[in-house]
Amino acid sequence: MTGADPFLEHRGERPCVEIPIEATLAEWGEVNALVGELLEWLGRREVPLAGAPFYRYHVIGDETTPFELVVGVPTEGRLAGDDRVRPGTIPDGTYAVLIHEGHPDQLEAQHAALEAWAEADGHELARRTENGKTVWTGRYEHYRTDPTEEPDPAEWTTEIATLVRDDFPEGVSAPTRRALAGAGYSRLEQLDGADPAEIEALHGIGPSVLETLRESLESAGFNFSGSGDGD
Repeated sequence: MTGADPFLEHRGERPCVEIPIEATLAEWGEVNALVGELLEWLGRREVPLAGAPFYRYHVIGDETTPFELVVGVPTEGRLAGDDRVRPGTIPDGTYAVLIHEGHPDQLEAQHAALEAWAEADGHELARRTENGKTVWTGRYEHYRTDPTEEPDPAEWTTEIATLVRDDFPEGVSAPTRRALAGAGYSRLEQLDGADPAEIEALHGIGPSVLETLRESLESAGFNFSGSGDGD
């Protein structure tokens, strides 16, 4: 089973601590063990958790080709690391999000479903190709369920969140990007033909922001409805 439909959400930057690892599916026990190691590391320093443990995938592998990822835990502030644990950052940006309710064995299919949804809705997931590999900018699994409290994996909740490219002007603030994401927009061209009154009515968008968006649309060959005059 799974949870609600996918959605967009703009998020701020968050500090974390993490351990990088490369492992095949046959070696996945080594990956899972890092969660406990990080929790013990934080416990020795009396640092409380600031969110669910996560896996951040850089390169997807399989039974014989290693995955390249980090295992991490969010923290309230940036911590000093050591020769094993390093400080890191969950980047800000707009994410395509899907909440999965069920066994982690189903996560591969849920990632595929999220990718299909993003493509159908015109959202471009942030990734690039390096040396023949697809490298993800921000592909996350956040494990919301504590296995010590709910031992049945079929009852676990996992949040899949993948960073999306947005090409809104640099001057567009985080609150504005949050409002646009909440309305389902991640790219400037998706605003082509949109009602400017409806866009301006979004929280965090006023006349000056609307004008910035209008100018950017026109520069890219697009426009709001009403021939760009907002009438």
